Amino acid sequence: MSGKLGRLSYMKTKAKPGVETNTASKVSKASVLRTASAETEYPKVKSTIRKLTRSLREVIKWAVFEPNNEVLWTEVRGKLDAALLQEWRSGSLVGVKPEQAFFAKCDRSTMTQADVDRGRLICLIGVAVLRPAEFVLLRIGQWTASRRQRRPRKP
Repeated sequence: MSGKLGRLSYMKTKAKPGVETNTASKVSKASVLRTASAETEYPKVKSTIRKLTRSLREVIKWAVFEPNNEVLWTEVRGKLDAALLQEWRSGSLVGVKPEQAFFAKCDRSTMTQADVDRGRLICLIGVAVLRPAEFVLLRIGQWTASRRQRRPRKP
């Protein structure tokens, strides 16, 4: 993979519980810090984030053979939710309910039309590693079968 699509980017988000948003969880109007905070420096947090990122990339690897459309996004969200639910049940994520422990978004809000046209599948995943409803955001991507073939340039 090239460019930013293959790289992990994460942000820490703090939010007040119960605030409605356009995400799968109840987080909005949150302060998003793009710099790593002291809490994200904990070895446990770093290793959990690395493990989750590798695991979730494996979960969506099959999407490379699928057209980039709403059917795919629904299927990917389902598989990500199932994998994250398993992580929550194993104790890797904190929260009384799954909604406090994680969310996965993969829809028009995570991709531009240009991304869709170029065959880029982009998912936004929030995981609570230290405290419930305090999410570390992961942005993972995958090329899909809709990726346009580059035409050779004319000399």
